[in-house]
Amino acid sequence: MKLPFTNNYFKVFKWKQAEKILFLLVVIVSSWPIMATRVFAMLDAPAHLYNAKLLYEMLFKHNIAIGQWYSFNNLIVPNWTGHALLVFLLIFFNALWAQKIFILLYLLIFPFSFRYLISSTKGNIAISYFAFPFAFSFFFFLGFFNFLIGLPIMFFAMGYWIENLNLVKFKFFAVLTLFSVLIYLSHPIIFAIWCVFLLLNFLFGILLISGKSRLRDLLKRIVFLTAAILPSLIIAVLYVLYQPKDAKNIIVTTTQLGTWLKNLRSLVVFNFEKEYNYTHLLFCTIVAMFFLGILYSIYRFRTEIYRTIWAAGRKSIWFVLSGVILVLYFWLPDQSNGGEFISSRLNFLFFIFFVLGIAQLKQFKIVNITVVIIIVIAFNLQLFYYNENMKPLNKNAEAIAGISEYIDEGKTMISIDRTQNWMQGHLIDYAGAGKLVYLHQNYEASKKYFPLVWNLKTKPELYFSDITPGNPCIYLMQSESKKKCQADYVMIIGNNSIDIKCDSLISNSLSNHYTLFYKSADDFVSLYKLQVSK
Repeated sequence: MKLPFTNNYFKVFKWKQAEKILFLLVVIVSSWPIMATRVFAMLDAPAHLYNAKLLYEMLFKHNIAIGQWYSFNNLIVPNWTGHALLVFLLIFFNALWAQKIFILLYLLIFPFSFRYLISSTKGNIAISYFAFPFAFSFFFFLGFFNFLIGLPIMFFAMGYWIENLNLVKFKFFAVLTLFSVLIYLSHPIIFAIWCVFLLLNFLFGILLISGKSRLRDLLKRIVFLTAAILPSLIIAVLYVLYQPKDAKNIIVTTTQLGTWLKNLRSLVVFNFEKEYNYTHLLFCTIVAMFFLGILYSIYRFRTEIYRTIWAAGRKSIWFVLSGVILVLYFWLPDQSNGGEFISSRLNFLFFIFFVLGIAQLKQFKIVNITVVIIIVIAFNLQLFYYNENMKPLNKNAEAIAGISEYIDEGKTMISIDRTQNWMQGHLIDYAGAGKLVYLHQNYEASKKYFPLVWNLKTKPELYFSDITPGNPCIYLMQSESKKKCQADYVMIIGNNSIDIKCDSLISNSLSNHYTLFYKSADDFVSLYKLQVSK
């Protein structure tokens, strides 16, 4: 009689424990670029943080004055989960720490949720290491917090669905209802993918059904699931119907889309040429694992046939889902009705689900070990690359965040961006996130898919000196309100020239009514304060 606790058993156990420790170590290492700096400068992160600060002031400090500037969106829009988590963190931490903890939570939850989903399908756990390069995607550095946080929520939801598929209980569908609402409140594209995933599951179930009892169970699950997903589906439909229609679509050519696939465009952040070797290596690894998995399946097919057609169908659903996303990738425009980077998001989601499909293919052990080594080494090299490229951005973000020490709470500020760097477009919002200041430039409030929108009926019209709304040198927002307000502060970031005429106008306007109040050591940030009339 063979005992279960043999030497071979302990060897397998030790290898599994060692692999888990390795995965945890890579998770910890991935956090060092964030921990190594006071401010990690993402594109949209400061805007999300600033609006979370406004929400915090309105909800927890009952700051009535904010209502003069902003109002809650009448629709239940996506882009709530990231803001809600930031608001929660602001209860306990200052703005910069709230952002840092948010990023660290994402970098912790994303790889483990991806691993959990693979584990729930009983797939190849070595594939879970792809979570690390996926976590540091293009969208991570863009600071698309709601899109990012929606991904692990969807992974957990899919894993929960798979693990409890045969349950027809109220608790199961109540949890699915919660997951569906959270996914919708994160991002509409992720919610659409979640709906397609559920639809494909039922289509597979109908195609592979056998027996009346199974048919009854399937119909029962369809009824319960329809009830579970209906609330979020109704909200999503209302959101789409009431969004303003923008006829302007930006379309990427088929050739370019094909190149983006080969180059893994959704993982390119700063420079295509410098990052090509890294993304091309990942692409080749994904393709190689796919074909090696197919070859292994053919090899095993001679001696082992799949236990049931049902199981084979369930495992192929990830490839079908990635195929649906691929069709949408080539069909949909890159920008439409306010939605941006649609092609890049679908590029990202295609590779995620294609890799999940590869996880269902068995591999030779040497292949798994080699892939894990390649990903871990390449990922750590990439972290060093990211860290070096982020240093100047982080330094500038820290300088702007430091402005909070020199401004008074509840004042107004106009900012002038002279950096000519699109990655620094929203860094000015850090000045208002640390200490509440009303900024004239809040892009979120101008959109219809964020929690807060401008209250144009009561919002004062900001100007400074002779520069008023409509001036071509600086964008100042017009308002329906007749109230006009001279900005208390003017902040200038960067030293590049706008043009000779505008530079002269700005300089004269500042010298006539404002005093230089603060300048950073590197001259990157200048703060001017309105002169008090005597």
